[in-house]
Amino acid sequence: MGVGRLETTVYAMAPVPIDGVGVDPYNHGMLLGLALALVQTVAWAGEDPRVLFAFDDYWLPWRSNLQLTLERPVKVAENPVLRPGAAASVDGYGVLLYGTVLHEVGKFRMWYIAEPRPDATVPGDAERLRHYRPIAYAESRDGVHWERPELGLVEFRGNKKNNLVRVEPESEPLSRPYDYVSVMRDDEDKDASRRYKMVYIAYQDECKCSVAVTAAGPDGLRWKMMAKGPMTEGGFESSGLVKFGGKYYISGQEIIRPPEKVYPAGVPAGRVMMVYESPDFVRWSKGAALGFWRGGEHVPVPVNRGQETHLGAGLWNRGNVILGLYGRWYGDTVKGSALNPLAGMKMDLGFVVSNDAVHYREPLARFSMLEHGAEGSWDSEALLQGTAFHNTETETYVWYSHWNTSTPGPLPVQEELRWPHGLIGMAKLPRDRFGYLGRMPGKIRWNETTVVSREMVLGGKRRVFLNVDGVSAEDGLTVEVLGADDKVVGGLREKVTVGGLRRPVFGGKVLPVGREVRIKVTWAREGRGTPRLWAVYLE
Repeated sequence: MGVGRLETTVYAMAPVPIDGVGVDPYNHGMLLGLALALVQTVAWAGEDPRVLFAFDDYWLPWRSNLQLTLERPVKVAENPVLRPGAAASVDGYGVLLYGTVLHEVGKFRMWYIAEPRPDATVPGDAERLRHYRPIAYAESRDGVHWERPELGLVEFRGNKKNNLVRVEPESEPLSRPYDYVSVMRDDEDKDASRRYKMVYIAYQDECKCSVAVTAAGPDGLRWKMMAKGPMTEGGFESSGLVKFGGKYYISGQEIIRPPEKVYPAGVPAGRVMMVYESPDFVRWSKGAALGFWRGGEHVPVPVNRGQETHLGAGLWNRGNVILGLYGRWYGDTVKGSALNPLAGMKMDLGFVVSNDAVHYREPLARFSMLEHGAEGSWDSEALLQGTAFHNTETETYVWYSHWNTSTPGPLPVQEELRWPHGLIGMAKLPRDRFGYLGRMPGKIRWNETTVVSREMVLGGKRRVFLNVDGVSAEDGLTVEVLGADDKVVGGLREKVTVGGLRRPVFGGKVLPVGREVRIKVTWAREGRGTPRLWAVYLE
């Protein structure tokens, strides 16, 4: 049988519509809020998996004599790949990949937060830019060299010669973006006007706080708000947006501080990752689930001064598993100044995974997938995660940005800008090689050195491919497909002696459909090589 998940979900009343539009594998979250109406559904999430990563201990739980090693992407020499524009432009102060990169029709499409500088010669300009950082758009053929197309959609200082996307109705206060924008393409939605979906942060005067706003559009450039108000009540700063198991999930940041919020474990946790759920991108769960917090690193200090989880996570949906980068906020590095209380703060990007789009865990605790640069480098302070990942045939691309925490604030166009507030960078690694399983050094505890997958029932024809290296004729990996009785099914057993990013196994034979199977990979008991298993693909 497949692995089922029983869900009891409380949905909020639909907002007023507009125009009809680790180490701890048991890091379980909690559902907040009271139940006003119950909708009970059964979601068979991931019954037909496509990728089994070495770091995913849900799909590859049974291990002996193996250890997990995570690898970091390498920052490209061309960094930063996107810099601010001219001083008086829409992004003259900074460019922040509090945003998204998608690859469509042979080109990369980027949505990012543009930071303009006030113009002292334009009356009221500084006030108009207050709590306003528009969503800008860029395109690239290679992910490194970017162009800002002139979209002609939004007026900025008297003309539309810019690369800003339009959010309507423009008369609505929350149509003015302020922070993180996450975009997804939803080809499953039959309504072409909702082909692209977006969540972004805006500032709400009523609560004097940041809120999450949803929108949809046909092309990713022209958007209509889904509702007049935010997608949830109270302050919530959104980041990741995914569709998983037929439902939509938005993750983001809440700041937990007493006395109004003391959570979890009765401590002032500061920034934590929360998750909301929706069946239709209109009605959102009344309560939020705790997706992730750095409980193992928590120190009871005031907000901003501890080890916090900054702005949820930028997410990459791989079908049966979600990968994420989150901000590892180091509050103990904050120096502060009269103009900027967060001056000097450092931040790396940590790595989390989820198998239900709700609860996230670190494959290795306290691991930084991307680290801030050395003093004096362009990314020496705080790194910011984006929803920005892509696989080529041979490489994985990851985009991110740098937040210069020591900058006091948007300097007027007329003043010298020594260092931008934000810049965007890129890093690469061999395709999907975020982490591998290899022999554990030292004494062998069990008879076999092996990893065995969870039981799965495949719903369609699948073939097996390995992402593997370090193998040879003398020291290869044996791959088997096991049935419910732990016996090899249909002679599907092979010793893999040649590595590759997508090495076919079993001569291309199709796996059994509609019956319970498991994948088993075995290392030789003793070997002089270093066979490394990065992932198993079922395609």
